Amino acid sequence: FFLMLRRPPRSTRKESSAASDVYKRQALNMLLKIYEETHPAIVRLYNRLGIVYIEFNREEANKYFEKALRLHLGKKEDSTIVLLYCNQGFIKYEMGDYEEAVKYCNEALSLIHIC
Repeated sequence: FFLMLRRPPRSTRKESSAASDVYKRQALNMLLKIYEETHPAIVRLYNRLGIVYIEFNREEANKYFEKALRLHLGKKEDSTIVLLYCNQGFIKYEMGDYEEAVKYCNEALSLIHIC
């Protein structure tokens, strides 16, 4: 599944985004048939989808990062939660929401001891 989520080369990113979006959504649908939405594989997939969208659709990236974080909250704290907070902070920064970016990055820093 995750091989379908690789970023296309920068030169072809816009042209291939529509086609690759189809594959990403297919991978998500396949995984959702196998696992519950709160399964770590689904959380990782939402996070990877967010990473893929950073370059050409920040709103969509934000949506996927928020979903991954929401699904992972309340679970055993591990390095995944630190990564999710970092990515959420990064996308907030990229979107110009600096106060939220600082909030998420500080949360990640406060959890770094669990790694």
